[in-house]
Amino acid sequence: MSYLNINDSIIAQCTARGRSSIDVIRISGKDLVALYQSITQSTNKPLPNQIVKKSIYGKDVLLDVCLVAYFKGPRSFTGDDLIEINCHGGDYLATNIIKSICDLYDVRMALPGEFSFRAYYNGKVDLLQAESINDIVKSETNVYANKSLENIEGRLSKKMLSIRKNISTMTEIMEHELDFNEEEISFTQNKVFKEKITLTINDLYDIKNSMYSSKIIRNGLRVVLIGRPNVGKSSLFNALVGHNRAIVSSQAGTTRDTVEALLEIEGHKVRLIDTAGYWEGKDVIEKLGIKKTEEEIIKSDILIFLGRSKKDLGLIKRFDVLSKTIKVLSKLDISNPGGYDVALSTKKDVGLDDLLTSLSTKINNLLPKKVVDNNFLINSRQEQIILNLELLAKRVLEELDRGVSYDIVASILHEFIETLNELIHPINKDDILNNVFTNFCVGK
Repeated sequence: MSYLNINDSIIAQCTARGRSSIDVIRISGKDLVALYQSITQSTNKPLPNQIVKKSIYGKDVLLDVCLVAYFKGPRSFTGDDLIEINCHGGDYLATNIIKSICDLYDVRMALPGEFSFRAYYNGKVDLLQAESINDIVKSETNVYANKSLENIEGRLSKKMLSIRKNISTMTEIMEHELDFNEEEISFTQNKVFKEKITLTINDLYDIKNSMYSSKIIRNGLRVVLIGRPNVGKSSLFNALVGHNRAIVSSQAGTTRDTVEALLEIEGHKVRLIDTAGYWEGKDVIEKLGIKKTEEEIIKSDILIFLGRSKKDLGLIKRFDVLSKTIKVLSKLDISNPGGYDVALSTKKDVGLDDLLTSLSTKINNLLPKKVVDNNFLINSRQEQIILNLELLAKRVLEELDRGVSYDIVASILHEFIETLNELIHPINKDDILNNVFTNFCVGK
């Protein structure tokens, strides 16, 4: 897949298919004035940045009465001319308009992410900002959306540009010294270089600290329900989710596999996982369910352990997980032993708020608001490059400490700048760009 046919005019439906009040169709190209006049059968040139009511025509056939906006490049999202058509909702109308325009004019269907690619290609956004456009579409929580918007506005980009400026200045000074200073580099100058690269290492370390929180923001916290069979895990799961997802019965061992649902707590995505009852299973299927429960315990960020007696508490001691565990006394209407953090009864609707408070506390301990506010949202591609940058910066510091030739240090600094550019604006890296933009939806 290639996005390099940048002179083509492209079209796509930007709204999801299905019934809706309106559908949005987007067209991008180098010069769309003639196309605008033709599809609206207007002799007047469109006024930029204004929404007007216009009839849209195919080959002398009325297709729909729409709201149409024209944006003159480069003052548009893509940097090229842009037409947005707001037609009546329903798959038929939008599909018919798009087909008619493609059949009658030199316009083709856009590839996934091609509008965002053109924005990147035309310098409207850098690659970090483009990736954040995809993030905002995928966001499922308040925190995810807010961190994505920060990156769209350039928060991470500005940080990386500051680092690049620092390294570029250092490289220029070093190469100037090599070209014009016939004497040995002074101790004072060497100290300045060390201070500059140490500052960069610290900046990268701050960004690297965002990796853990980024994974949680993107993928969600894994909150796992564990306990003996028939202790009330599935009932609690259904109570937290708000509707019946798990099978609930009085028969021990009803849940043989994990059941998962998504929640939002404290603005974060939470993956709530109900597991098979933890006990000494007899048959092969039961043993497989228990093994999967043990795997979920290891992968969990937070554990909710349900028990009905003090004896049950011994079960959780098999695992070194007390720091991330909320011990919940289930079925309060039956018994009330001590040793638990929370006591509840889903039948009597008692204690659920206390559990949610405890769960919120655990989440805030894992991801304090101050940390989340200060951290960046980083994806796996960006993470690997940042780790490589950190290694290169540390190599520079090591070489400076060893007193090696500045030629060697300067070559590492150039490699650092080239690697950093892969984050923001990779040059002649079609594979990187394809991997980024093909994950976008059509119309973005």
